[in-house]
Amino acid sequence: MQIEAGTEIAAPPADVFAFFTQFGRSSERVASVVSSEMLTAEPVRPGTRFREVRRQGEQDTTFEFEVTALDPPQNFEVVNVHAGIRWQTRYDFQPRGSRTVVRLVMTARPVGLRGWLILPMIWTCRTKIQTAMQSDLRDMEKAAERVA
Repeated sequence: MQIEAGTEIAAPPADVFAFFTQFGRSSERVASVVSSEMLTAEPVRPGTRFREVRRQGEQDTTFEFEVTALDPPQNFEVVNVHAGIRWQTRYDFQPRGSRTVVRLVMTARPVGLRGWLILPMIWTCRTKIQTAMQSDLRDMEKAAERVA
């Protein structure tokens, strides 16, 4: 199952890419991220790991991510496994004049029996997930444009 979101940011792709890959600072930029920390030393590269605690409704949930692909300034990909679902998230950055179009594609794949049992629930919540993704992108857009 794939869920997509996107935005456009008033800054060039190299700047937006660098901003988005400052994973340890996402709690300063995204309202739903309660805390964020790097688990491996920088610079960011495939294998880099980081943790985010995200507010989901009334509950805080911890997610650990690993960078699995990195092609500055065009794209990067992170993966995490949570509740039996492998979430693969790809960020693409394309120039549009002096601006950057950001496209986010999140793919959910079940891991084991628990994942197969949870997948139908995720399917029914996909619009809510997409709304949360779009909100996070809006937060990043505002923060990136403040520093651009």
